[in-house]
Amino acid sequence: MLEEKAREQKVTIRQHLEFTSPVLVDEQKIQQVFWNILLNGLQAMPQGGELEVTLKETSGEVVTSIRDSGPGIPMDQQTQVFDPFFTTKERGSGLGLAISLRIVETLGGRIDFESESGRGTTFWIRLPVAKGEESL
Repeated sequence: MLEEKAREQKVTIRQHLEFTSPVLVDEQKIQQVFWNILLNGLQAMPQGGELEVTLKETSGEVVTSIRDSGPGIPMDQQTQVFDPFFTTKERGSGLGLAISLRIVETLGGRIDFESESGRGTTFWIRLPVAKGEESL
């Protein structure tokens, strides 16, 4: 579904995926996290652009970065992006990022982001590598 929407909007999706150690996640919940963030990135670029997804392992974490080339999040809204019910969309619920943050924190991870006006936004989802018997 995401690839079709990207094609319709003339958004190029680039992937840079490295093999990583396993992480312990609920598959449906982590899919919801990625769906929310990827969809937000697409919605930020209705006239086209680039969505870049990178997966790598560093310092005991598996890090996924999702970068869009959209207009960026205005500075005065950046402290609110994870607040429940905060939205800039006409039909948005404002729950996507709040739920995503809660899911990732429950898994022992965190979400960070950086955004610059006119230069896009990057979200990083950081999850701990499974240790010992957890990964079996």
